[in-house]
Amino acid sequence: MFQKEALYGWYILIILVTGFMLINPLSSPTGKAVYTETNAEKVWDFTNASDYVYDSSILIDGTVQLKPLTITNTTIIQEITESTLLLATQYEDEDDDEGKNVTIKLQSLEQGAVHIKDSRSVVEIKLDHQLQTDDLLSVYLLSGAANGKVYLCENKDGCNLSAYGDLTLPGDVSAAWYNLTLSSMNGSNNIFFITSPDNIKMDMVKGYKKSSKNETTTSTSYSSSASVQTADLQPADWKRWETFSKVEQLHGQQVQYEYSTDSGSFWNLVPANGNFNSIMENKVRFRITLFSNSSTTPVVDSIKITYATKPACVENWIAQYGTCLMNDSRLKSYLDTNGCGTTATLPSDNGTAVICDYCALFNCSYSVIEESLAEVRGNETVYVVDAVAKANTKLELEAVNSTRVEIIGYDHNIKNETPSSKPLDRYVSIESSGPVSSVTISLYYRDAELIKTNIDENTLKIQYYNETSRQWEVLSSTVNLTENYVSTTMPHMSFYGLFGEQQSSADSSASSALVSGVSGGGTKSQEANLKKSTPTVSETALPIQSQLDLLIEPAPASESSCDYVVEMTLPDVVVMKLHEPYQGEIVNKGTCKIAKLRLELSAELQPMIDLSVLDSLSLLPGNKTNFILIRKKESYNDLFSTTSYAISSLKADSTLTGYIIVEGHDDQEKIFRKELPLSIVIKNAPHWKELVMAGLIMAVLSLFIVRSFYTKRER
Repeated sequence: MFQKEALYGWYILIILVTGFMLINPLSSPTGKAVYTETNAEKVWDFTNASDYVYDSSILIDGTVQLKPLTITNTTIIQEITESTLLLATQYEDEDDDEGKNVTIKLQSLEQGAVHIKDSRSVVEIKLDHQLQTDDLLSVYLLSGAANGKVYLCENKDGCNLSAYGDLTLPGDVSAAWYNLTLSSMNGSNNIFFITSPDNIKMDMVKGYKKSSKNETTTSTSYSSSASVQTADLQPADWKRWETFSKVEQLHGQQVQYEYSTDSGSFWNLVPANGNFNSIMENKVRFRITLFSNSSTTPVVDSIKITYATKPACVENWIAQYGTCLMNDSRLKSYLDTNGCGTTATLPSDNGTAVICDYCALFNCSYSVIEESLAEVRGNETVYVVDAVAKANTKLELEAVNSTRVEIIGYDHNIKNETPSSKPLDRYVSIESSGPVSSVTISLYYRDAELIKTNIDENTLKIQYYNETSRQWEVLSSTVNLTENYVSTTMPHMSFYGLFGEQQSSADSSASSALVSGVSGGGTKSQEANLKKSTPTVSETALPIQSQLDLLIEPAPASESSCDYVVEMTLPDVVVMKLHEPYQGEIVNKGTCKIAKLRLELSAELQPMIDLSVLDSLSLLPGNKTNFILIRKKESYNDLFSTTSYAISSLKADSTLTGYIIVEGHDDQEKIFRKELPLSIVIKNAPHWKELVMAGLIMAVLSLFIVRSFYTKRER
């Protein structure tokens, strides 16, 4: 019994799983595209010094280090060379020519002394070195008078004043060395004469030659600190920063590493672990600061940062167009929908002008841009715009310089106000790029237009639309019957129209004869003479309604300036299956733009049918748009609703009836509303999944019934 229950359970489980997979089969994985990351790195190895920013205290030559500073010191060293006595001779007076040799007494101490009693006694000494000014002559005195004088003289005749130098003895003379500084010497000499007006005893004489030399020494030191910066690193395909690392030789010194994400305006210390994952900006630069105790320098061999990259962005350029200008051109440009920020595949015609149809977009008949041409008439210069061939208009301007004129022509009245006269359906909007003191406007017409509108040619006048009063104003006009134009002069540019009065019946009949005559080959002058007495005939054609289409009536007669006619293709019965929508078409067959066109379904149809169309459409005359009727799909989320849907799909076809509502508005109010009957046949051909699901559900129910039967029998 247990085996049967297990078997039935497996049957039920398999059927249910199969059924749910048929209803909602396993879909293929969807979602955002997964891009494979790649790793990249940037290494700064300091081989090219021009890639970095630094001052003169930094040395870059494959490494970064502080530049050694060489200090040169020059010292002046004074040297004194001792000069010994070679010969000494004492002269007692000026008549003593031979003198007495006293060399031994003065060469060394305690070998006897030389006594100078007064200035008549002179001692000549000869040294082994030449002395000069500022050198020293040193004498050892055994005795002398207090505050006595010792002089160096030029010859043996002696001297009362200093010639090469003098010495003033102290108040208490003791046995000691006394120095005389040589002075006033023109050169060098090694022979000198010593005398004194006082009583002195000398025991020894020496000379001291002074000399100096420059001694230069050099030393090396380093600045206490200096820094170097890298350039900004901003990888085009950057996704995420990874790690920062460096190779350095500190030599007992310090190096500080900083980074900036705003090109050096603000700096942060590099994390100690080198982890850069938390930095979200895609641009970075580094600053390295070296510190020294002045005796040695740290060295940085290289720094490196690693980062993750993503696949390069693929440009996808979509053409865009600017506003259509009056010269029937518009600017063509491109937008990269992927926003890559690069222009490698930007089309070459980006930023060029392409042809457009201005009047097709702005509901006019023609548009012209012309430059006025100067014509000299007597003493005056008139600027002329001849646009007869292009715009049935000729302008004569009184202006200071040539100016550009824009002319837009219309075959219908674009103003809300209706003029008092009958329009010839000839309207022009005229604007100039420069100031104009007056303009003569000539509007040209054709004979066929007079016949069509039944207007008396002699009554033609140009009217001006006054924007302030919002009224058409009749202008003083001149009709040229031969050349077929009407002229007037105005002080400004504006919006103008050509109007006239309707012909009488008799004139209309005569005009018919005129048409025959012209067709037979009459001349322009003959035609003009006939036209003076024969007005034209009016002929109106009404739109023909197709039996296959539903015609929405035109606007009421009060809307005399516009005819609103809309055609909608819609059969008597629309047959709809679940996945087969119906598409129809709406055409503006009227003469004016429909600013807002709304379509909606009546309440009877909305639960089962969707109307796919914009809530508010704008249709120009002759333009069309599509609408789509879509059958709504019933939702089912549980077994009961699924069963109900599967069983209901086996039912026969059903018919829905209601209305499709079409409503038109101009810029101010509703202009028409029409409810069109609509019958929709719902085709209930079940899909194979629904059939299978219904079969599975029936199989499950059958298994439960069989199971219940066996249970009762076993009991």
